[in-house]
Amino acid sequence: MQQEDLSLIAQEPEIVGLRIVLNETEMLRLLQKQLPNAGICSVKKTYLRFKPRTNCIVRYHVESQYGSNQWYVKAYTDKDQDKLNRIESTDKTKSNTPFVIREHLLILYPFPLDDKLKLLPRLFEPFALQALLKRVFYSPTFASSQVSSIELLQYKPERRLVAKLRMSSGETLVLKAYTKQRYHLANLSRRHKLNSQKLLDTVGRSNKHHLLLHRWIEGENLTHYYHLQDNNSQPFYDCGRYLGMFHLHSKTKQIVTKDTDEFVHDLKRCASGIVHLVPELESSLAPLVTQLLTELKLHKSVKSVIHGDFYAKQVLVTSSGIRLIDFDDVCYWFSGYDLGLFIAHLERDRILGTLSTNQTQEYQEALLNGYREQQDVDQSEIELFIAIGLLQLSHHPFRNALPKWKASICQLIKRCKQHLSNYQLLTHCDELFQTLPAASELLAIPSAEQILRDSVAHLTHEDHLMSIDVVRHKPTKRALIEYTFSRDDGEQQSILGKVKIKHFDKHAWQINCALHQANFNQDSCDEIMVPTPLGKSREHHIWFQNKVAGQVSLEKFCHSDGIDVAERAAQALYKLHSSGIKIERTHTINHEIDLLERYLTQAGSSLPSRRTDIGNILEYCQLTASNLPTPASLMVIHRDFYHDQLLIDNNRLYLLDLDLCCNGDPALDIGNFIAHIEEQCLRCFNKRDYAQKQIDRFIEHYQQLAGDDLRQCIETYTLLSWARHIFISQRISERNQWTEQIIQVCKDKIRQNIK
Repeated sequence: MQQEDLSLIAQEPEIVGLRIVLNETEMLRLLQKQLPNAGICSVKKTYLRFKPRTNCIVRYHVESQYGSNQWYVKAYTDKDQDKLNRIESTDKTKSNTPFVIREHLLILYPFPLDDKLKLLPRLFEPFALQALLKRVFYSPTFASSQVSSIELLQYKPERRLVAKLRMSSGETLVLKAYTKQRYHLANLSRRHKLNSQKLLDTVGRSNKHHLLLHRWIEGENLTHYYHLQDNNSQPFYDCGRYLGMFHLHSKTKQIVTKDTDEFVHDLKRCASGIVHLVPELESSLAPLVTQLLTELKLHKSVKSVIHGDFYAKQVLVTSSGIRLIDFDDVCYWFSGYDLGLFIAHLERDRILGTLSTNQTQEYQEALLNGYREQQDVDQSEIELFIAIGLLQLSHHPFRNALPKWKASICQLIKRCKQHLSNYQLLTHCDELFQTLPAASELLAIPSAEQILRDSVAHLTHEDHLMSIDVVRHKPTKRALIEYTFSRDDGEQQSILGKVKIKHFDKHAWQINCALHQANFNQDSCDEIMVPTPLGKSREHHIWFQNKVAGQVSLEKFCHSDGIDVAERAAQALYKLHSSGIKIERTHTINHEIDLLERYLTQAGSSLPSRRTDIGNILEYCQLTASNLPTPASLMVIHRDFYHDQLLIDNNRLYLLDLDLCCNGDPALDIGNFIAHIEEQCLRCFNKRDYAQKQIDRFIEHYQQLAGDDLRQCIETYTLLSWARHIFISQRISERNQWTEQIIQVCKDKIRQNIK
């Protein structure tokens, strides 16, 4: 069993049988005990559906000496004893009944038994099926035809079943069985037409049994093209063109209008489920979902009849062109949702290893180009709905019982954030393009590819830009854009582009180039370096650097054996301070106090009840700063040095984000680093001095390298940095809860200094 399954079991003591249904070994043992003569030899999880503190459904593929079958098991809580009693009281004279495992609060359903889809046993009993179909078919011709075979295509326990029927007449049909609620929507969509032609040829239905029958459409599923060696993107282009026509020409008669408020509610529930599966995502997912839902509620765009559940498996490539299937979710809503959800599925398949990055990009571009043949595409809307689609799909690694499902969920959420950033940048394009008219060229693959080829010496015409992701965007100030290239040798390279909105950041470019040349490169013996600067485009206010791999230093620093990391951090900082590169800018203690006054004045305004305390903290900071000894000499300082600016890759150590680099007091960087570590420890471990041993070693090793005693200056700058965190904790909403403790830390430090 996976570690993430064990963690989930520990969170859910109410669902007693969860430890069995998630464990294939335990499940096999249970089935063998219940059916000792069935010859069951193996079981495999294939589908899960989980309701926190309520129940969990797991579908299993079961192999025995007599063949294979589907089972599903449902785990309940103690509150569901009545349900177990009801099932136990079922007529035991029937040949096939569920198994109630009272001690584990489990019910086992051998296929085709289903607690909600009561019809299923009749579908897989030939005489019962034939009798049922006679009443379901519209045409007497069909009613007189016999079922030659039935093949299960898809089954979601207590939700839906899809099967393929071969008839003695030579016809092939699709049979769909639904729950009552889902049948209502599917029954409406069966009448849907495009250009006066019915999209599905319905040959029978039963309102009583929630059953629909359609003629089979012969063709290749679009996912078939995932596995062809030539990466043929033409079917995806044709798919986009057909979808554009579908949106343009579909009639709204008898089409349900999607309720955006209801959709928002479902997204919140989806996010809540993800947090329950991966609790460590809660702090980052909450603001992400808030932003997504805010943007969606404000969204104004073209609406049309949409498919509503559009992805590659819903598309057939036939001899007569593209056909869509499964219209159960057809509705009237934003056209961009279909495109965004399709692309979100492509990205999910890439993250899960089904598609390559190259395929994902080619198929996405082909889809959008085909759609553009019918109507315009709003790229910002697509980015919003890709982000929403990825959030909706983020539980799939768990639902499909994939290995390492927690890591895959985290990757999907990370990708969701990136697309939301893309959307936010594109929606601020008016401001961006007014200041920087050429910015649009940085976000379109053809023009961006040419800009990078012109700017980065080692890129050639054999290297192709696969994707563009806005990693960060601060309106009116700056943006960080990631460009991923497929190289002619088959490898991928990621390049980061740093944009300053108002003007080209000559200072940051020159600093990074100077440090790279001053032994902060891959040839340095100490392996302390900066990412390689690759080129610049002044016209676009952007410069490029190689994206480097590694882990931010916090976790390694705070670990019990983080002494080595503390020493390496001190070594890296001292190397920067003593680099001797020429810089025009200087930052003094007076500049630092001016900034602190501005920040704490704002914090005091937003926290009137603590204005006096904040004012006292500022007053003491001003006093202690005025007593600081003048540094013997100004050195090259980072000015924003904290744990996220150090990236560790085995023995290599990268210094990041040197945009504020200037001449100044080296104690500023040391104090800032210490305060950030302590503040992070307070939030993560509820213990400010959690990494005190490592902090002490960091200070000690730096002073050994520098040959100076800087403790008084370090204490002052540490206090100033802590005081600035009062403002930061108010600016970042998810840190608001820590403001009171940060104020108290400042007061404690002042009290200690006075003593």
